[in-house]
Amino acid sequence: MEPATTLHWVLEEPLINGARMDIQDRTTPGLSSMLCTTGALTLRSIVDGAGTGLNHAVAVASLLGQKSIRQTKNLLRRWTEGLIEEEFQILGDYGSGVETPDEGDPFPDLGLAPDLAGYSGPLVDVGSRERLDFHTVKGKVFYKCCLKAMNKSKLDGRADNWGRPQHKTSLAGSL
Repeated sequence: MEPATTLHWVLEEPLINGARMDIQDRTTPGLSSMLCTTGALTLRSIVDGAGTGLNHAVAVASLLGQKSIRQTKNLLRRWTEGLIEEEFQILGDYGSGVETPDEGDPFPDLGLAPDLAGYSGPLVDVGSRERLDFHTVKGKVFYKCCLKAMNKSKLDGRADNWGRPQHKTSLAGSL
């Protein structure tokens, strides 16, 4: 999905639980626990400590209770890489006082874009819907699309009548 493009929603971007800015992996064991313990669950917490350039590692290390400045610099680098250029520009404007967060900013559009590239057949076809907008899509369409995306390898190339018996009837024999 498209990243948030207003300052308020950039700052509210979550850092844990599989969110776009969640960078925990085998190189950062315990990061989610550290973030939860310190209450630094959104990008705003990190920006408040590191500055809008996300470059004050000592302050963030202190915030998170980390002893390694090198590891903290690595975290900041990865969070910075997770931002698109427009978001980084918005943070720069925030730091220079040009922009301020507005809680009235509309929530970003959310949707689902199933990756069905390389799969074919009537059972994986989602029609012209390359992206399902959560605000407008009907429940049944969304459900079907989710099922197709989750089961795409099993549905690939299958006919849509695989469970129905194939009866060949001849009208000539019954006359």
